[in-house]
Amino acid sequence: MTKEEPIYLLIAEDEHMLRNGLASLGWAAQGITLLPTAKNGLQAVEIATEHTVDILLSDIRMPGLSGMEVAQFVRDRYPGAEIIFLSGYEEFDYAKKAISLHANNYILKPAMPQDVLRAVGAAKDKILQRRREEEARRQMEMELQNLSKVASATQKPTDEPGIPTEEDITQVVSYIRKHYQEPLNLAALAEEFHFNPVYLSRLIKKKSGHTFTELLTSVRMYHAARLLRDTVLKNGEICTQIGMGDERYFSQVFLRTYGVSPQQYRKQHRQENPLPELNGEDDFEN
Repeated sequence: MTKEEPIYLLIAEDEHMLRNGLASLGWAAQGITLLPTAKNGLQAVEIATEHTVDILLSDIRMPGLSGMEVAQFVRDRYPGAEIIFLSGYEEFDYAKKAISLHANNYILKPAMPQDVLRAVGAAKDKILQRRREEEARRQMEMELQNLSKVASATQKPTDEPGIPTEEDITQVVSYIRKHYQEPLNLAALAEEFHFNPVYLSRLIKKKSGHTFTELLTSVRMYHAARLLRDTVLKNGEICTQIGMGDERYFSQVFLRTYGVSPQQYRKQHRQENPLPELNGEDDFEN
């Protein structure tokens, strides 16, 4: 992202002094944009209807609607929102309900300012990490789609034997996408299409902006992310599925691509929807 998107915090608390105290914790210095505060559940829902909510910091017991009901409304409207509950009640039922709503944290009153700042800061970090992952995924999709457009361009075939044409490059890209699970390398690819491997490598780089290895890795990492989100396969099994034999190397490449380890990626996206398909790119299907 060229410009970091704001992170919006909604505070819902019926106790006047506590609400003002929470609002005065210097959120701007923490990189947080504070929305209008809510003195009850109904007002919180109204604010959440008018403004994007990234983090909800809410008392559990409030007039009108409870904090649980507000949290459910916010989570339904903004699935990626982080929920932090404040409560003076230590009953297990409250904590259990909070967990069922995937609360990021549960703070018991009276809470120290540093505890609140720490909890909101952790929620902020989680949101920023998720945004970086999403941006990395979008960039990967754009690059692969742009590569398809470049490779699909038509050009009169050359009469020189052994020199790839634009049509040949289209076939090469399609082949990589369909055979990414196999132990592909440039030499084998060049032999498959009867081209000089050095020239083929240069032409792929020139036409796509990516090396053969970068292209193959992008396709494999896309499918690795999909398998982490949509299946319970272990890392070693995913390595086999995407054609990478070294689990440690796979983890390193995945970390460079998405900014988190495969384990962290799976944990963060366990409750999210599967990766969308790439605008008709059927070649990415297994």
